[in-house]
Amino acid sequence: MPGIHGFILKQKEIFEIHKKQLSEAITWNKTDQSVHIEDIEHSVFLTANRGSGSPICQVKISPNTEALMYGELYPVCGADQSALLKDLVIKYLSSDESVFSRTDGAFLIVILEQKPFKIHIINDIFGAFPLNYFHNDNSIVFSSQIYPIVKTIKNLKISEIGLTEYLTLGFPLNGRTVIDGIKRLWPGSILVISENTIRETQYFEPHFHAKKWKTRQLRKEIVDRFENAFSIRYKNDENLITALSGGFDTRVLWAYLLNKQIKCAAYSHGSDESTDLNIARSISANYDIPIIDFTLEKDIFKQFNTHLYTLINMGDGYIQPENFFMLPAYKILADKNPVMMDGVGGQLYRRQLKRRYSNLFHGKKSLTHFLYHQSLHLGFAQKFLNASFLERYLSNVYQDIEDYLHKYRSIGANEDLLDTFHMHQSAGLKFSTDLLVQSYYVNVRQPFYDRSLFELNRLVPPALRKRHIFHRTLVDHYFSQLKKFPLETKGLSIPYHGFRLLRTIPIITEALIKRAGANTIAFKKNPIYNINALCTESLNASLHHEISDYDYRDNSFWNQRIFEDLRMQNIKVACTDKLQLLNTILMLKKLNTVDSDFFR
Repeated sequence: MPGIHGFILKQKEIFEIHKKQLSEAITWNKTDQSVHIEDIEHSVFLTANRGSGSPICQVKISPNTEALMYGELYPVCGADQSALLKDLVIKYLSSDESVFSRTDGAFLIVILEQKPFKIHIINDIFGAFPLNYFHNDNSIVFSSQIYPIVKTIKNLKISEIGLTEYLTLGFPLNGRTVIDGIKRLWPGSILVISENTIRETQYFEPHFHAKKWKTRQLRKEIVDRFENAFSIRYKNDENLITALSGGFDTRVLWAYLLNKQIKCAAYSHGSDESTDLNIARSISANYDIPIIDFTLEKDIFKQFNTHLYTLINMGDGYIQPENFFMLPAYKILADKNPVMMDGVGGQLYRRQLKRRYSNLFHGKKSLTHFLYHQSLHLGFAQKFLNASFLERYLSNVYQDIEDYLHKYRSIGANEDLLDTFHMHQSAGLKFSTDLLVQSYYVNVRQPFYDRSLFELNRLVPPALRKRHIFHRTLVDHYFSQLKKFPLETKGLSIPYHGFRLLRTIPIITEALIKRAGANTIAFKKNPIYNINALCTESLNASLHHEISDYDYRDNSFWNQRIFEDLRMQNIKVACTDKLQLLNTILMLKKLNTVDSDFFR
């Protein structure tokens, strides 16, 4: 499995047993590469694993100090990663903790100091890759996935609040996971483990300090910083492929590429008739861009069972099962051994949550109220589930959001808190898992996740960010001809719906429910509903029409199809929640921790 993994034990006699259990849990393919550090004296085992995507690195800092890294540092693209890592670790260990807040990269770093004994685990400011950890009196185990921890530490239990937040939001809040005692390292943080203590500190907080700008000056700063963000992530001899869709973020990347005349292939996916893929093909045809379009025709769904558990295993259930096509798609890309530029992170510059908050409540409702109702999946927001579930669990979700907003109230204005919530919670906890799975197959780089560019973002007034000043400036400057191609949302800003797109394909939902082994689920209107009968009806009534996930952003179109289907069967729950629930059951079955009472 990709990422960083390891343990520290107090009982030396079980070292080899733990090493065997962890190694078996993280072994994916025999061809995977890995680097290891073992310290028998302190019962320490550390490893970094990779497939064919993001690189790994191991350096000796001194006779008593070593470091491993999963990912990359970006001071200069193509620079020797071992030298960069060694220099970074030396500065950090010389009491310069702030060095990481000045470092560009997507990385997990683990440092072992033997005398005196300490282990340091650090992620980048955006938390690009996940790191989970567990500790008790006898051991500390950490891994980029939850699964290896569960397989190493026995008898772990479900976290009811973590599982509730996972079900209702798509991700647990505030560093929780679905397993009690397993925590997620916060973006921009350092975990320090010594003989008797374990301490997590946050070295980066994205404070906002808006200033007044002259339009010309701001536009120049945006262009200069984006140019640097791209250039430090790309060198001319790399086999580059770049995501291309009908959206705004990839439009910026391609404006830059076309302006610089960089030879590059495009990657897109969708059904032949999807709006998103048609826009991508139109752009590629107009500018002679070679395109690899992964078409979601019916044959691909025959591979669903093959890839489902692989996706859950690698992604801890955070990646929705309907995205199973990622695996065969990225395997095709991996054969080309490319570096892939992606537009992930562009949403941090667009202030979409602020727009929605203003439109809905005009500032009259609290941020907690807004984020709570904004984040809940459709079925929970409309209270399809029974009252006892809502009363027992959802009040904890509300309180967790309240606690977060109170902790970070000094970040800036309400608009800034909304953006920071998205960065910490959804991007840092959920999207990082997406990147981890991608990075197993291809080396993904994300210019929007750039320290300097994001620093500028925090100096720009909310009203300008709300008007997409970054995206508009960059497209206008680099290749304004791309403005003639429509955005997939017909030029409107894309709304968030629970920080997850409304993705539902009936045939996949049906298959998931049957595979889950669950026969009944309680709903508000129908206390016990037979899932097998629901599956049969849903399958028969559905259109069996596969659509690119980006098309679901056109919510009026897709919602109409969903609810027409629901009305035909008198089903009282939204498809998105059936899918989320089944993803949860499958994930917990994989972890051998299913607690059936929770779902009653």
